[in-house]
Amino acid sequence: MPNKLKNIILFGAFVLLSSGCASTSEKMPEKLDTTTKGLSLMDVSPPAESKEVMREAVMLFNDAMSKMRFVPEKALFDFEAATKKVPGFNAAHFNLALAYLQINETKKARKSLYTTIRAGVKSSEVYTALGQTYMLEKKKKKAMRAFNYANTIKKQASTIINLANLHQLDGKFKQAKELYEKAEKIEPDNAMIDYNFGLLLLNHGEVEEATKKLKKALKLKDEYPQVISAYAKALLFSGKADIALKFYEEIIENNPALAAPYKDMGIIYEMYKRDYAKAMTHYKIYLALRRAGASPTWDSEDDETSYKEDEVNVWYEVVKQRVAKRKRR
Repeated sequence: MPNKLKNIILFGAFVLLSSGCASTSEKMPEKLDTTTKGLSLMDVSPPAESKEVMREAVMLFNDAMSKMRFVPEKALFDFEAATKKVPGFNAAHFNLALAYLQINETKKARKSLYTTIRAGVKSSEVYTALGQTYMLEKKKKKAMRAFNYANTIKKQASTIINLANLHQLDGKFKQAKELYEKAEKIEPDNAMIDYNFGLLLLNHGEVEEATKKLKKALKLKDEYPQVISAYAKALLFSGKADIALKFYEEIIENNPALAAPYKDMGIIYEMYKRDYAKAMTHYKIYLALRRAGASPTWDSEDDETSYKEDEVNVWYEVVKQRVAKRKRR
């Protein structure tokens, strides 16, 4: 198989999506309960010095939660202030860790999670977050242990998805498939499951079933444009190159600074459509974006190839020569 086709088909062309652990966003009740009847994320141990101090900490906590999704950097300040006012505010420590994870500050995230664990919080969400931290640090064995422990506490789709992702990364198709199926039983309409399960099936050659799942996963497309790319590739492998190209055009329209879709479109035009002029155009745009610092993949964390080492430089020269040859005829 030509290297270009391998590039578009192989698992490395895709990025698995980790399933996030739920954050604790409940407002503290008007009458504060600082007892510790079986620790939960909203419990405080030891209790605050006074209800007034606790109320101030809760106000900071709720302000942080409102900033969490869109400006996690600003949420950090409020979460940290809440933990300083009430050191035993477990929910603040936990969500502080999630905020750190959003900006890839894994060391600080681990510190906050272990603060929560040492307080006695045995929560599936906490250990799932710990597993995600280890995944970001590429410590797969530790991540697996954390996810497995989270799963013994409570079977949640988010934890099972992450376990399945680890097996998929290790090339263990059967184990990954079984876990995705278990997650589907818990949350049958979870698009994150559809996406990751679809990638597994696509990379295993089960194109028809993969296409169905990836189509369902398109509801994630606004936040994760790679979902559109995965579906487009499934269509491509089903012999629908023209439809696949339309989906790539949608990605480019909404994300013009992304390099990866231009590379894939170049491959499709060269290898499937034999339109070398359009292939050359898309490779040229891809290379220009790479020269400007764009990642060659959907995940900049996986980018270990410099612009000069990028194989698309060679592909571009090949199609350029073919275009010139056709013009001379």
